[in-house]
Amino acid sequence: IQTDYESVIAELKNVSSLFSKLFVATDSKIVLDSFKREFGDRIISFTHLPDSTAPLHYLASDPRQCNTDAILDLLTLACSDQYMMAELHNCSFTNVSGYSLLAYNLHKNKAVLQNLINDDRIKIKT
Repeated sequence: IQTDYESVIAELKNVSSLFSKLFVATDSKIVLDSFKREFGDRIISFTHLPDSTAPLHYLASDPRQCNTDAILDLLTLACSDQYMMAELHNCSFTNVSGYSLLAYNLHKNKAVLQNLINDDRIKIKT
């Protein structure tokens, strides 16, 4: 299953003057490279992606690093000012991934996110 990231890029091109940085959460080097080609150094990504075209979950040599990256991406998406989800290609039972839906729900429910982080030094912007 692959996301329709090309549609997201096309949509963002129309509003690219409105953002200085864009966080991309992906497990695909192809997807990340596509965003970097279009938006250059405005792209931020924390995931450690191997130099391969296969998705990360097929290649992860360090499951702990893979899980750390996934949680960091999830929290970064949830804390973002704006959130966009890419739809899935050729999936008969849903149009978005469960991970994307979880990030969206955390993004919309800042109180839950604040409780999840559970650190009084960190204040989530509502």
